Amino acid sequence: MERFPIERFTDPFLDGEQKLSGPVEKEKDWSDPGIFGMYEKFRGIYRELNRNIVGDIVGRHIIPGTRILEVGSGAGELSDLLPAEYKTGLIQTERTELYAHMNRDRRGATAVADVYALPFPDAAVDSAMGFAMLDVLADPKRAADEIRRVLRPDGKFVHFLDLGPNLDVMFADIIAQGRVPFMRRRYNLHSESHQEKKIEDWTYYSSCSTADLAETQLMLELLQRRNSPYADLAKTYTENPYKTYMDFAGIGEEELILDMSSELNRSGLVLRMFDPVSYFTDKMRKVFTDAGFVVESDGLERAEMDLPRLDGRVNGFMKSNIVVNRMGEMLSAEIEGIPEGMVRLREEVHALVVRKLQSGV
Repeated sequence: MERFPIERFTDPFLDGEQKLSGPVEKEKDWSDPGIFGMYEKFRGIYRELNRNIVGDIVGRHIIPGTRILEVGSGAGELSDLLPAEYKTGLIQTERTELYAHMNRDRRGATAVADVYALPFPDAAVDSAMGFAMLDVLADPKRAADEIRRVLRPDGKFVHFLDLGPNLDVMFADIIAQGRVPFMRRRYNLHSESHQEKKIEDWTYYSSCSTADLAETQLMLELLQRRNSPYADLAKTYTENPYKTYMDFAGIGEEELILDMSSELNRSGLVLRMFDPVSYFTDKMRKVFTDAGFVVESDGLERAEMDLPRLDGRVNGFMKSNIVVNRMGEMLSAEIEGIPEGMVRLREEVHALVVRKLQSGV
């Protein structure tokens, strides 16, 4: 298992002192059982590797058999990944009643509870965990304060994110800073490393200030005069970027958003690039530091294994011999150094470990 740092970018809406937006009007509704099913195509293939990553991190930071609280347990993904010795004394909390009852039937100790109002006294648990839940919170500072309250002094909170940061909150943050977010085409960077081409492939985002956008309304009119196929889309998008993006993503046409962003950039709109992983990690470091925690670990964790090409998990990648899940970005390539007839699965998960400071520290 390999651990490596996250490449940091200057996020245009985080320049200088970071300002976090207040809660968005409504957090995502997770009561639809089909939501977690959509993620299974990613998680199912990589679950064994996720289990290795989770086991390694909790083994380094959490004492088994102690009072462990899971916040936002969802459909029970984290409890399925934990080593058996960590399930003793595990208390799950989930605000969606449907999933809380499902987990209670399987695990027996699940409370219907919101991370913003945990039903436990101060310093009641030794450690806390979460899996892909911080990025969906509209008010992570409030959640961090509540997690800190129920943790004992020096207690740790561990969070894993295996998919990309949630767009609802990310877009809301950017818009609250007076900027308009855009998705950009991904960059493909390959470098030779130990006789293997290291895959560096991310989807980047850009933003422009609303002032910049107001000054470039002539640009939108220019697109109209040029009969650009993106003229109407650009107008709609700049008026309501998140809804427009989700509408097009919902019908599998997000490529049009990428093309539209490139067209705007070529027409003179100055777009500044950032990446969603750095956005999320920088934001969470600030949130938990402000809430009275010290960051002990913050980075991407990697695990991989080789499978026969005809294994049912990888038989859809007949032209590649490495398949990577990089936080929701499914990547594949043909590289040297992998035995013939085998396909390498690689999983990359963000892990954050913070420790509660004692009062006055």
